[in-house]
Amino acid sequence: MHTNQTDFLTFHSQAAYNSISTGLFWLDEKGKIIALNEKLAMDLNKNIADIQNLVISEICPYFTKVTWKKEWKALKTEKVKVLELELITELGFLFPVRIIFSHIQQKDKVLAFGLVQNLLEFGRDELMEDISTNYSRVGGWEIDVIKGKTILTSNCYEIVKLAEKDPPLIFGDHETFFEQILTKEQLYRLQEMLNVSFEDKLPTELELEIKRTDQKTMWLHLKTRPIISDDVVIKIIGTIQDISQFKQKDEQLTNAFNQIENLNGQLKVENLYLKEELDKAADFQEIITNSPAYRKVLMQIGEVAPTDATVMIIGETGTGKELVASAVHRLSNRHHHPLVNVNCATLPDNLIESELFGHERGAFTGAITRKVGRFEIADKGTIFLDEIGELPLLLQAKLLRVLQEGELIRLGSNRTVKVDVRVIAATNRNLEKLIEEGKFREDLYFRLNVYPIDNIPLRERREDIPLLVSHFAKKYSEKIGKDIDSVSQLTLDRLMKYPFPGNIRELQNIVERAVIQNRGKVLKMTAGLLGKATYRSPSTDSFKTFQEMQRDYILKVLKYTRWKVSGFNSASEILGMNSNTLESKMRKLGIRRSDFML
Repeated sequence: MHTNQTDFLTFHSQAAYNSISTGLFWLDEKGKIIALNEKLAMDLNKNIADIQNLVISEICPYFTKVTWKKEWKALKTEKVKVLELELITELGFLFPVRIIFSHIQQKDKVLAFGLVQNLLEFGRDELMEDISTNYSRVGGWEIDVIKGKTILTSNCYEIVKLAEKDPPLIFGDHETFFEQILTKEQLYRLQEMLNVSFEDKLPTELELEIKRTDQKTMWLHLKTRPIISDDVVIKIIGTIQDISQFKQKDEQLTNAFNQIENLNGQLKVENLYLKEELDKAADFQEIITNSPAYRKVLMQIGEVAPTDATVMIIGETGTGKELVASAVHRLSNRHHHPLVNVNCATLPDNLIESELFGHERGAFTGAITRKVGRFEIADKGTIFLDEIGELPLLLQAKLLRVLQEGELIRLGSNRTVKVDVRVIAATNRNLEKLIEEGKFREDLYFRLNVYPIDNIPLRERREDIPLLVSHFAKKYSEKIGKDIDSVSQLTLDRLMKYPFPGNIRELQNIVERAVIQNRGKVLKMTAGLLGKATYRSPSTDSFKTFQEMQRDYILKVLKYTRWKVSGFNSASEILGMNSNTLESKMRKLGIRRSDFML
């Protein structure tokens, strides 16, 4: 993608238009090509950058300044125009195309949108047949009104695969040409057409879909023109032409337009969703840390991001699991595609399936339109399933299918939709305990827990508190309109001693309240902002959970035994437990030797 083209097309719309199997381009009033897709560039044997900003005359000899001005004026009036032209490749070869031009208004720009059908793509044999069908194989026929007979050229029989009759047949007999190829209803329409030429003395035309004697379906275009002498019609001259190839092209172009419309609809949904996500994620533009303890988390992010492995982020509420997921996505090969966030805990059970997998119109009461699910929005990108432990069991089975097969079925549909999505899950719950209680599927757990990341709580990375306070103070002072340029040492001392059960989210809320209440350029806060129940004195240490104490003690023993898990003088022997039990406990607590061997 290139600069000017990027200004006109978003990255996602460019990717969508590149997936179309028909050439597309946009022109301004002067005929300058301001954007195009890869299909058209490939047909011209050039790169997009080589074509962009060229004038249409440089790829289509038909268009001079005069002819483009004339066609632009006509397009503004007619809105849609179809032209059959020739384009020129990089090596100077001409090839035939059919271009459907549309007049479009985009914000303050008036543009011509061109949909280009390469007529050479039918293959050589098909092309020769197409040329002969549409340009040479035109059958002629004549109705002599005075003599009451119909004369047909041999081409008429050849077009519809009938053996030629000799002598020429009388029109109206049972074995006539038209009775062999038309149904009764079509014969009636043909007779009406002839009546218009005979009685009203006007030329007429008609398109009919017929079935040949070899049972193949084809489209015919019939034309009539009356021959008049002394104000009396004496003959009706007609032509018959096979237009099946044109009909096929029209269908292909219609399908291409429909595909573009569907993709545009998808992009609108995706862009609206991404705007919402950007608004919600504005609080965390990057990971703010200076902690040696958190360096292990950053190393894990860097290690797993380039892969497509499923990631499980484990951590307490408020530790910034969503930020870790964002970092994994941003450093992955999928970063040009969306990161879609779903909080499984905030969606009602009766809506979460529709939210994840989408639904068809009428799938349930209130489903008045089709809805694209979050997995489809995240196609080629990443989906972040926060609070995965809250996902209902029934949906866990459907999620497992997406992970295993890469496919889903919308509510109210029986059609399988293929998706390519990387999954990042997060939880603050003990999933192994939920498995024992029958509330979480073990097979789904193993699918999700391919690469676990333990997002440590704020109390284990206290070095980051001053950095985070400064970040949030600057953010909220600018938002509220206050001029705060520093934080008092007493305030920092109080924050450094506080255990932060709500982690970074709690710190963020505390700083925001302090900024609102603050007077002056130095941020100060009272002990009351921190809560009486959790504030601690300088001489005491924060209380740890039983799980944290277990983790610390097992780590201490492992380091003492130099990570010898089983056997004589091993960690399992000192701890008095089976080696398999110890290994299970280590997995549960997120203890991996590689994390501590820097």
